[in-house]
Amino acid sequence: MTNVSSFSAPIITFSVTAPPGFAVQSTPAPTAVPGWTTTISGQTVTWSVIDPKGLAGLRPAKSLDLGLTVIPDTIDPALIVKPTTWTVTAGRWTLKGSPPIVNVVGAGTAAFAAAPNVSLNNIAAPGGTGDACALTAANPICDKATLSNGANSNVYFLQRACATTTTGCGIPIEGELSADFGTTLLSNTSPGHFDVTCFESECTHREPGSPIGSRETEPTTGGVANPYNYNFTCSPSTTCGTNYAEREVEEDFAAYPVFVKLKGSNDFVQAPRCQPITNLSTVPGVGVGVIADDPAKAVHFCVDVNAISRARNAFTGDLTLPVLFSEDITVRTTKR
Repeated sequence: MTNVSSFSAPIITFSVTAPPGFAVQSTPAPTAVPGWTTTISGQTVTWSVIDPKGLAGLRPAKSLDLGLTVIPDTIDPALIVKPTTWTVTAGRWTLKGSPPIVNVVGAGTAAFAAAPNVSLNNIAAPGGTGDACALTAANPICDKATLSNGANSNVYFLQRACATTTTGCGIPIEGELSADFGTTLLSNTSPGHFDVTCFESECTHREPGSPIGSRETEPTTGGVANPYNYNFTCSPSTTCGTNYAEREVEEDFAAYPVFVKLKGSNDFVQAPRCQPITNLSTVPGVGVGVIADDPAKAVHFCVDVNAISRARNAFTGDLTLPVLFSEDITVRTTKR
């Protein structure tokens, strides 16, 4: 609470009223401030100076930081479950500005402060227990994101078991990211980046169409195992097969398709590629980092195939599938 009045008289009482569906707790007690007393009546917490005739009170240009504990009646597993407007009054004074809005989020949701046109890099969704996500056989997916142009609000990020077991939930974990991106912060040429990293034993490198869990035997050079990207540029061209199908990134793109649901939609759709298959460039803005192929432009998301990677550039490394997007998304992956 900040007194923005130009009058010299102090504010000596103000209250905060929680909306329906919230219980205001007295334990722990609302923040105590010397010279003030606190009362709770139903949904309303009121702070008042003890001696109105004394010098106590909230003078112009001064602020008080106060806290209270409230618990919503239910926590829905969805990302932002209860955006609520709280009523604030200040005795006989009229408050300036909009009333505060509080977003209640489910357990395990991380909130990141953001600002428009300020990059937010490499933020991570928590693991299923709310701790830092770690790749294991029991938790084979970890999600991260980068928002080069920031957001107009907090960014909310979570991982959970698939809310529904329909399309695209072959690996039963999904990640969801939400924020206010307005109409200018995301675009085809400056999209958001959502990286899905899959534990190697769950996402083994294999020939498309081969049994799930099998492992492709990769060629060696001079008895030394080739790196994952050994044929990335198709040199010699014989390493790429028909229509580039033997490129390792193409094999993983086919074997582990990504499914995306946009904010406000009920349907998961398989993410197309970001670039035409003939584009083998890794130059940012040319072959990676932009939504360029027409099918991708039409749905506002895609897999950045040329940026697919495996840890240590090894066939036995964890697989990272980069997804570009220009609207809030929920992301899943499956196995074929």
